[in-house]
Amino acid sequence: MGRAQYDVIDRVFVATAVVAIAGVLAAGASTVGDSRPKEARAVAPTTVPSVVPSTYPRPTVITTPPYTYPELETHPEAFRGLGKLAYVSDGKLWILDGTGAPPRAVADDVGPGRLRWSPDGGWVAFQTGYAGDLFVVNSTRGAPVRVPVSQMYGRWEWSPTESVLAVVDQARGEADGSLVVFRAPDFSMSYPAPLGALWRASEITWSPNGRQLYFTAYDPTQPPRVDRVFAIDFPSCLRGCQPRELPVGLEVPANSDAGLLFAGWSADARRLLLWIDWAHSASGAMDGLDVTSVSVDGEPRVLLPATLVKPLWIAPMADTSDAVLAVGHGRIWDEHRELQRCSLATGGCVKVSVSDGPAIDPAVSPDGRRLAYVASDPLVFADPTSVPPASSVRWSLSRRLVVANLDGTGARVLADHGVVAPRWAPDNRHLVFWRAGYLWLVDADAPEPVAIAGHVPVRANEFNDAAFEQFPYVMPGDDVWEAADWLR
Repeated sequence: MGRAQYDVIDRVFVATAVVAIAGVLAAGASTVGDSRPKEARAVAPTTVPSVVPSTYPRPTVITTPPYTYPELETHPEAFRGLGKLAYVSDGKLWILDGTGAPPRAVADDVGPGRLRWSPDGGWVAFQTGYAGDLFVVNSTRGAPVRVPVSQMYGRWEWSPTESVLAVVDQARGEADGSLVVFRAPDFSMSYPAPLGALWRASEITWSPNGRQLYFTAYDPTQPPRVDRVFAIDFPSCLRGCQPRELPVGLEVPANSDAGLLFAGWSADARRLLLWIDWAHSASGAMDGLDVTSVSVDGEPRVLLPATLVKPLWIAPMADTSDAVLAVGHGRIWDEHRELQRCSLATGGCVKVSVSDGPAIDPAVSPDGRRLAYVASDPLVFADPTSVPPASSVRWSLSRRLVVANLDGTGARVLADHGVVAPRWAPDNRHLVFWRAGYLWLVDADAPEPVAIAGHVPVRANEFNDAAFEQFPYVMPGDDVWEAADWLR
């Protein structure tokens, strides 16, 4: 996160012993009060689609002791023609290039952390752990180059259209930093700061066409202490420019404090999504935040249901202003969650998931016709002080991959036994997901999952060696597709 408050509080959780963490989380789930300002929003209908049983055989179950993963043979040849994967395994950064060849290592001494492809596939940026140095490596040759910023407590993002890397040079304990830009092929030297010395940035995001870079700014001395959103143009702003404010229209009391975190864009690029973080609260962010949809064309802002602070739990639908959201509060895995299809222009939502327990990890096919998600069993977190908690292990193993029509009908299970974060291939037929320490490929029309890469971490933060099965939601933004990236 870009704020000093998040830095201090979130890292306390990482440093705490596993049993103490369990107590904190269990207490947080039951005692968090909600005194935040309320805004009216549309309510999802209570009717749900009926389940259509699968006509395919039940996928093979992988049985291993809790927190341990099997040694499996991988089949990179199955990934032929489906893009490029980058991931960390055994202390190296690996690339699976989609030619059918085995993966190849492009960097050594790399631990779990965030990594991202450049849009042309020529470069991979990676950062080990939280606040580790940021590096960029050519995907075919050469050694990694350290990106020369003073400290890496800020955000960084590739342009979606060219190999330009925007970085917030932010020191530990600071709420923001200076914005610097790097361009291929020389990442050892930055352009002059496009905002100059008078402006500071916290969160950043690019517009989908790469022509604007949006950032949040915060002045704690000027009440109400609310984040503001600004944009600068590219590439003209590389020589310096005056940012333009994007009015958010957030109505807050005079002495309020509220943060804004970028949550994504509508597929038609007309609406920017933001999480509203009242009081810049790290604990509040862990328990989920309301989402607001802001038009870049001056249309009215609308409020959407709350989600956890995970960008991949908001799945835009191609060529529309709709998205599928994993809706629900609470940091513990047994909290109620369901998938809702929401209009980002009106705020109207309808439930589309079929699951007795929490439904999470939505993914909409590129053609906008099918929905993939993870369904689970309705278990109760009854043993938070046990290590490992048997209830959380059972729940994690109940996670299964479901594919359905966009309205939720025709739901069928493609894979089970601990599925995490499915994502569609460009062919609208194949999906890649994490399970039991590996990335798997499955054909939605003839489901026989095959492991294609591993071992692969399930999240970017090691979290004091606490297993994912015990604490799957703790860190905002932490996800399989933070620790790995798929260029499609």
